[in-house]
Amino acid sequence: MSAYGLVMGEQPSGGQVALVSGASRGIGLGIARALTRAGHRVALVARPSEALQRAATELGERALAVSADVADPAQVTKAVAEVEAALGPVAMLVHSAGSADVVGPLWEADPDAWWNEVAVHLRGAMLLTHACLPSMLARRGGRLVLLYGNLGDRDQPWCSAYAAGKAGLLRLAGQLHAELDGTDVRVFTLHPGLVWTPMTAALARDSEKRRWLPNFGQRPREDYGTTEPAGEMIVRIASGEADPLSGLLLGAWDDLSELRGQADQLRAEQRRTLRVM
Repeated sequence: MSAYGLVMGEQPSGGQVALVSGASRGIGLGIARALTRAGHRVALVARPSEALQRAATELGERALAVSADVADPAQVTKAVAEVEAALGPVAMLVHSAGSADVVGPLWEADPDAWWNEVAVHLRGAMLLTHACLPSMLARRGGRLVLLYGNLGDRDQPWCSAYAAGKAGLLRLAGQLHAELDGTDVRVFTLHPGLVWTPMTAALARDSEKRRWLPNFGQRPREDYGTTEPAGEMIVRIASGEADPLSGLLLGAWDDLSELRGQADQLRAEQRRTLRVM
């Protein structure tokens, strides 16, 4: 019996199967919540915690809690196998897992901690994609969404591990889009907007990190949005509405109907922005 309430191998009907990493809290949980409300079956993947179990209980019978460290190859392989046995092949992967624990000058950072933070973002995306893509290609369809963040495209000091991880996700999505050309598998990066999450709250409370980021968390709380726009956008991506925009960085606030007519122009602008000629 799985956490989904099914005998392993028995697949419930209705909706797509989505795997959302980092889904025990914050933006990942918000995305999982939106997908289940839209009728999809959702595997919530995160490190073992009471929060993960609470999230699955909250979302009900369409949610499956799967414990895994997304930076560990063996755990990712086992997790995806568990999801497929309980729910069926993954049609949509949303990689939301991330961390922002390494704050301060790079030359003072613990090298292992720095690299581990990059790994949660980038190695996690690679391992999950590596595990989910073969069945997507065999079934000739699927969607990959990598959650982005501001520091992947700007020079703000003291957050080099987070910035390197997010920048890597953008390039990974671009490479995957090129490699998947001619298939029916789409790939996107998604900026969720400015959202107050447990991760940002922890940063704001940490006096040592605030030494390097003194203004962090000082904006009025009303300046921060919720997870709902990102969740709604993911549901629209799951529907196929964004397929012509594969390979692009989307914002949770974007008007897809407007962007679809500009896809080629947007790709050219994104290449110029990244100085890839």
